Amino acid sequence: MMADISIYRQFLEHCDNGFVEITKQGRVVSANKAVSELCGRDIDEICSGTLQDIFEQDTAEEIAAIISEKPDDGPAVLNGNILQDDGDPRWSEITIFRDDVSGSSQFWLLIKNKAFRKEIEQKLHERELILHTTLESLPFDFWINDNENRNYMQNSYSRELWGDAKGKHPSETTSDEEILAQWLDATERALNGEVYRGEISYIIDGRKKYFKNILAPIKDDERTFGILGMNIDITDLKDALNARDMLLREIHHRVKNNLQMVLSIINLEASTCRHSEDEAFFDDLISRVEAILLIHDKLYRTNNNNIVHASDYFRDLIDHLVAGVTSKNIQVVYELEDVDIEIEKIILLGLIVNELVTNSIKYASAPERENLMFVSLEQKAGEMQIVISDNGPGLPDGLDPSCSCSLGLKMVNVLVDQLGGRIEMNNAAEGFSVFIRFPISQEKERPSE
Repeated sequence: MMADISIYRQFLEHCDNGFVEITKQGRVVSANKAVSELCGRDIDEICSGTLQDIFEQDTAEEIAAIISEKPDDGPAVLNGNILQDDGDPRWSEITIFRDDVSGSSQFWLLIKNKAFRKEIEQKLHERELILHTTLESLPFDFWINDNENRNYMQNSYSRELWGDAKGKHPSETTSDEEILAQWLDATERALNGEVYRGEISYIIDGRKKYFKNILAPIKDDERTFGILGMNIDITDLKDALNARDMLLREIHHRVKNNLQMVLSIINLEASTCRHSEDEAFFDDLISRVEAILLIHDKLYRTNNNNIVHASDYFRDLIDHLVAGVTSKNIQVVYELEDVDIEIEKIILLGLIVNELVTNSIKYASAPERENLMFVSLEQKAGEMQIVISDNGPGLPDGLDPSCSCSLGLKMVNVLVDQLGGRIEMNNAAEGFSVFIRFPISQEKERPSE
């Protein structure tokens, strides 16, 4: 029996929980090391005292009341504060046992330190309040679903749109099959680890509203255990963009009409010419105006009011120039990448291409032979490159195109400078080639349709 008691005492001495043996009158008989650590006082000091020396007054009084009336019906449990050496209380769980083994009127107190747990619970509560306040202040639909795609949390904005969805699957929130299909596709992708971004529209109070839809998986290194979703109302932005697009389309339409009017005036003036030099001047002027008019016509007919599909534009422009020359057999070979170019640059490029192709038609082609022209557009080494070449006789010997007195070539050089680019002209025994290169920082590949 003595060996058994010795083992018990060794266990109590090394236990993380505190054990205190007290008399029915509340005097301390013994205590283990854990009690000393909880109180911050020596065991000898603790054992020479009473309950009031270990516990806060209210806790000591509650323990005293229990042991004075304690029936033989098992342990009693209460929460109270143990006193530390600095006077600060430490939240603890206290279990009171009657010493039934020895038959004496003594009691054992099991003391569990709950201060750390209480601090954690307090911090979790504070974080929950912060999260709740943050979610409620968000001016858009925000929600969280669990890994079974059932709603775990939603803010008030979300509840206004869909009602209380907590615990519900998307199929229980809407009966609209089209919307449900979009929801299920987006949530499934998010549950599979993908960050989903899309756009969705709903009819709300009789008005079509547009939302930016974003879903992201909530996961650790191994698994996805939920998804976070938000719908940001972009209706006002869409309306503003649509209004802007309509305005820009109207502007391009009016510019096109005004240029058409200018062309009509120029054509009237050209009809009065009696000298071939004057006719050539007006032809060149008309061609340049038409190159710009074609840009505004394309912008008016497309949804993007600031970007032109360069390959389509150059093909239409050059085909128009070649079609106007019926006396010469001119074949054009195109190698044009699908790229989009902003309006400020495409106007300059249109004038450049118009000038070079017109010169090739005038001076490099002849009625008695097959005339070939090659036009390419490609992105290369961080630059856009345009090449225009023909199989004509080339420039006369000794003529430097960069120093030419021709108004057209002077204009080409000025326009290339405005693009921040450079131009290279190569003269061969048969043919003439022009290489134009400029930065493509603002250009992008044309999206596939």
